Amino acid sequence: MRIHASLAMGVLTVAVLGGCIARSRDPYEACIVNADCNTTTDRCLDVVNGTARDSICSSSCSSSAQCPRDRMGAIGDCRVLGTGGANCFQACATDSDCNFGFGCVDPDGGSFDPICLPVRGGSSTITVDAYEACNSTRLCVTGTRCFNIRNGSTAADECTENCNSDADCPLDIRGGNGACLDITGGSMGVCFERCRGDLDCRTGFFCDSQTAGGISLPVTVCLP
Repeated sequence: MRIHASLAMGVLTVAVLGGCIARSRDPYEACIVNADCNTTTDRCLDVVNGTARDSICSSSCSSSAQCPRDRMGAIGDCRVLGTGGANCFQACATDSDCNFGFGCVDPDGGSFDPICLPVRGGSSTITVDAYEACNSTRLCVTGTRCFNIRNGSTAADECTENCNSDADCPLDIRGGNGACLDITGGSMGVCFERCRGDLDCRTGFFCDSQTAGGISLPVTVCLP
């Protein structure tokens, strides 16, 4: 079993062959695939808010009474956004009520109560930090690009960059340099976020120093 990384047309694909750690996501939490969601009624819903985009565990609804409660016990809000019909969203009063990367927004311009929508770190900014989820390079913090990271059948995008050494890698949210790993034997490596445990990694990534195929890495990094 092997790790393979390729760069084509400015888009990086990192494949980590083998199984990945299963995760259970409660309603309104970020997800990657339907199987991430904890309840059988939820699926991983793609949500767009202007230039920001993310996915959450959500279910279809006809009224707010059908929506599950969030982590603070507040019932969700049944809303129609785009063309996907009515779905449950987390209700909120301020940004602090929402999960990381989401802000408290009224997409209807004051017609309804606000809900938690993707805003990339707060309602006043759409800049995506290094090693965080992205959907466009133009949203990534200076010095990084939006790359596609793939683990078997699971894929996620994040802001990162090619490198020759750790010194080329951007800092993570804790202020530490990323790890430059040449996992293909090519001329350049790829920056990965260093970690001490799964909680250091963003949703959908786990902390490990060894691949599913038993290939040892020199440091522990966040892998999808």
